[in-house]
Order: sequence, then C-alpha cells, then structure tokens
Amino acid sequence: MLLGTDLAWGQRLSLGKGDTYIHGINIPWRFYGNDFGSTGQRGYDPIFYDRLFERVANAGLNTVRMWIHCDGRNTPRRHSENSMAPPTPQFLEDLESFIDLASDHGLLVLPVLWTFEMVDGRVRQVLSDDELQQSYLDSFLKPMIVRLADKCNILAWEIINEPEWAMDIPFAGTTRRTVEPHLMQRFVANVAHVIHAHSDHWTTVGSAGIRFSTEAFPLTTNYWSDQALLRQGATCKSPILDFYSIHYYKWNFEALSPFGHRAKELQLDKPILISEFGLTDEHTGTLLSKALINGYAGTMPWSMMAGDSEGSWQDYEQALQDFAHEKKVLVEMPEPCLNGKKTPLGQCHIFPNPAMDHLSIESQIHSQVEVTLIDLLGRTVLSRLVQSDGTDALDLAGIASGTYLVRLVAPAERSHSVGHQTLIILDR
Repeated sequence: MLLGTDLAWGQRLSLGKGDTYIHGINIPWRFYGNDFGSTGQRGYDPIFYDRLFERVANAGLNTVRMWIHCDGRNTPRRHSENSMAPPTPQFLEDLESFIDLASDHGLLVLPVLWTFEMVDGRVRQVLSDDELQQSYLDSFLKPMIVRLADKCNILAWEIINEPEWAMDIPFAGTTRRTVEPHLMQRFVANVAHVIHAHSDHWTTVGSAGIRFSTEAFPLTTNYWSDQALLRQGATCKSPILDFYSIHYYKWNFEALSPFGHRAKELQLDKPILISEFGLTDEHTGTLLSKALINGYAGTMPWSMMAGDSEGSWQDYEQALQDFAHEKKVLVEMPEPCLNGKKTPLGQCHIFPNPAMDHLSIESQIHSQVEVTLIDLLGRTVLSRLVQSDGTDALDLAGIASGTYLVRLVAPAERSHSVGHQTLIILDR
C-alpha cells in the first residue's frame, strides 16, 4: 500500500491544468546579470529569444530556467545606502516580454532571482541588513511580482541558486564571503512570503545537492523544509517553498545522486525537481529515464549558453528530443494560458484519489472526456470515454496498484484541452 512518504514517489508538479512532468533546459543567461533592463549591445533582444524558444519547443521541451539578478551586478540598484530603487520600466518590459514569448511557444519559465555569488556582490548586505532587505522586498520584488502575477506560464520563482556555497555550513561555504545559515534561510522565507502574498506563483530554492535538502542520509541536513525556515523567525505561513529543487554534478558528492536514489528515499513531503545536472559517464538519455523511474518531478540539464564544461545544447539536444518523443504523453504541455485564464479542464476533479476499484471525473465542461491512465514508464494501461459530470465511473479492475498519470482530453472542445493529474491506486 502506498502510504506516508511513499506518496512522494512519482509526484508531479500540479500546474492548475493538472500534473506535468518537467522536461526542460537551463538557458540560464545570455549576458550574465544583464539580460533584463540593460541597453546597447547587451540589451534584451526579443528576436533572439523567439528563435531560441522555437528550438527548445521543437525539441519537445516544456520548460526553460533563466537567471535574473545573478550576483546583483545590474539589478536591483540602490536608491540610497539603506534602500533599493524600484525596477525600471525597461526591466519590467524586458522580463514580461521574455515570459510572454515563452508562452507563445508553449513553454513554462522557471525564473531564478539570485545566485550564491550575491554574497560577494555589491548588494550583499541585503542578506544581513534588515532595513535594506525590507526595501528590496517592498520596492523591487513586490512591484515585479504584481506586474507578472497573471503570467500563468511561470512554473515557480526560484529564490536563489545553490545558496549553500555562500553559507557557513559543513561541506559548503566556498565563496570569499559567507553568511550564517539563518540569514540565508530568513531571506528565502521573506522573499517567498512576498511572492505568495501577491501572486498564485510557487517558490523554490535551487539546492546544490541532496546533501542539503534531506535528513535521510548520514551527514545530511535539510535547510529548506518549512520547519527549518520557520525556526529562523519567518513570518509567513507554511508551506514556504512549494517543491524541492536539487542539482547534481558528478564532482559533487557523487554517492548522493538522484539518478541513484529513488525520490521516496529522500523522505520529503513535496515533489522534487532535478533543476540542474551536468554531463556524466552515463548517456544523457539514461539519466533522463532514471529520473523518471526514480519518481522525480522532472529534469533540466545544464545548459544552453553558460559556456562551461558541464554540458551544452549540442551535448543534450538529441537525447532530450528522443525522450520527448518516447514519453510524449508525460511531457506534453497544454497551452499554459488561454486568454490569461486556466482552461476548463484545469478545474477537473478526479475522485476518489487514492482509488481502489473505480474512478469518477467532474469538470466544468459538459461533454465526454477521454481518460487515459499512464504508468511511470509512459505506457498506456487504460483509455476510454466517460461523462464529465461525475455520473460515469471508470472501472479500475485489473489495474495494478501504484502511481499513474491520468490524461484528460475533451475531443468536443475546440481547443481539445488537455489536463494531467496524478492518481494513486491502492492495494485491494
């Protein structure tokens, strides 16, 4: 029977239109820290990103990860010693254009606000100076989130990339300056509070590795659980972060690899996205399959444009395209937005869940819905048409217990709307 932490195995990210397996790529910048709000040769170029998104979408991917402030070299800017200036109109227009272009190509965006190098940057005091931090939250972050609150193709806001390298903790703290962990945790919680208060968007942290996101193995610590963040005096309510996001590189604690451990072994209560990984001795296609089988919420290799030795688009493109073709039903993304609103199947309800012998469907649409059950290997185990008013039950007799993806299609709808949700079938 699937109970307790076993429910984390196979969890997807529920995007309002259902549960989707994230199949993405890190861009992560064109001009580090200068991609939005700059002018001249380093200015934002919508034609460049339109072409880039076309390549990504044609490869069958559904998500891109893009960095915003980076180390703070360009944004945010100080207004005075103890205050931050608001985002410029150019910055907001550039960022909004980027997100809208991604939506035009059917792509989700995972924007990353900061990276660990901020502790050596010009606005590093935002972590330790309460007045300056509050000014960033009120003057810069809030107007940005309010401006973009209706962008339903924002997967989540990643508050900071690999913060552990900037924290004075075991196995980390590699930057020139470091901060006490409670300062970083409080900053993360306060940023998450502003995002949740002014939008429906999710939040996460791009942890440098499993070692910093679980208590399940020797010498590991979960710095990003709701309990850990609330202990640092965070004023927001739980949950603070909506899912876990971890990275893996073969040089970094190789024994603690998500490709070698099932998600349920981490004993976490939320989905886990592998939002960065680099080249290893194994073929990329093998890693993509292992992540799926091990129950993670998706993968995003590094990277398209970082220009380092960890990997490039040329290294990954064919494997990503092959995976998207083989697992199309898992990674297929419905249009992220329909006139700025969720499509009718986004309101779809399947019950009971967990289920045993039958499954019913309720939806705001009044037509038949094609219901397909797909196992974690992407195999279709059942498909049939049912009424979407809850009166027609799907017989689950003969379907083994486990975790399945339920794919919903309304053929009578002009948009052929698609929704995905996770279903748990219990032992009889």
